[in-house]
Amino acid sequence: MVDLHSKSEYKRMRCFLTPDGKTGVAIKRDGDVVSVFSTSGKRGAMAKIIPFAVANGGRKLDCYAFSDGRSSLHNMYGRFGAKAHGKMTFDPQYNPVFQRTAQANPGMRRPSHVVAMTLPGSLAGVMRAYNADRKIDLGRVRSYNDYDKMMDDRNAHLALRGKSSGVRGALGGGK
Repeated sequence: MVDLHSKSEYKRMRCFLTPDGKTGVAIKRDGDVVSVFSTSGKRGAMAKIIPFAVANGGRKLDCYAFSDGRSSLHNMYGRFGAKAHGKMTFDPQYNPVFQRTAQANPGMRRPSHVVAMTLPGSLAGVMRAYNADRKIDLGRVRSYNDYDKMMDDRNAHLALRGKSSGVRGALGGGK
């Protein structure tokens, strides 16, 4: 599932597509990585997105997690050093695209959680942190009942990290 945005919202983001248009990512001015996707069918295409996003200003993201034991995005992002800062139970009423898709595909997997994550602060940090076997234990991640509070807490953590590393101000870019 990819969260879609309006054309006017995408115009305020840095948007990247592979030449074939089958893999892409958008990065908001505040470093939020959104609309990550790949329909290329090539193994490993998604794994290239995270280092690329970080190299282009990506600092945070949120994703869906599944409790059925199969692969989840939070673990893929975790391999590149992403840290889970909070989780909350997925509620489909807040994702109309998911609702419509699930109605059309009754057997579709339903996420168990939305996970708020931070990314390493640099491409070098991604490379140092890479571990193909890393898994994020959602049982050890703080639970929230309020999405905005979860995002505010994650953003406060990023602000502290920025002060301690000498990074100041908002990220530039975004067309």
